[in-house]
Amino acid sequence: MRTRLRSELAPGGMWRDGLMARAKVLFGFVGVLWVIELFDWLILGGQLDQIGVRPREFEGMWGILLAPFLHGGPGHLLSNTGPLLWMGALIMVWGVAEFVTVIATVTVLGGLGTWLIGRGNSVHQGASALAFGFLGYLVARGFVERRPVALI
Repeated sequence: MRTRLRSELAPGGMWRDGLMARAKVLFGFVGVLWVIELFDWLILGGQLDQIGVRPREFEGMWGILLAPFLHGGPGHLLSNTGPLLWMGALIMVWGVAEFVTVIATVTVLGGLGTWLIGRGNSVHQGASALAFGFLGYLVARGFVERRPVALI
């Protein structure tokens, strides 16, 4: 039988462990975005910039799932990093499963919306739709819960 440490049993210890796990997921997600962009920028010379949502083209539908992970350069990703981190941290209050569900939902709905009404003859990519989707989720959650703290 394993003896448990007091820190493992204390609410603060469990809370801290959960917080660290959530932070690892959030920073891991944003880190993956940076690894992909730096690989594209430094190794591939920006070849992935041709992949993304191509509105109303059936070949462009793969971009619906890929666009949030691809960016038009490090500056583009840098402008998305801050909003993804702070709003992602707020979504993480409800847990990792909620965070992953929001990412999947926003990716599909945002990608489909872009595919349907985006400017034709163009390639749309980046995590801006995720950032705006995070904002929409947080505002909607605040209204549904009727608690201002959910809006913050």
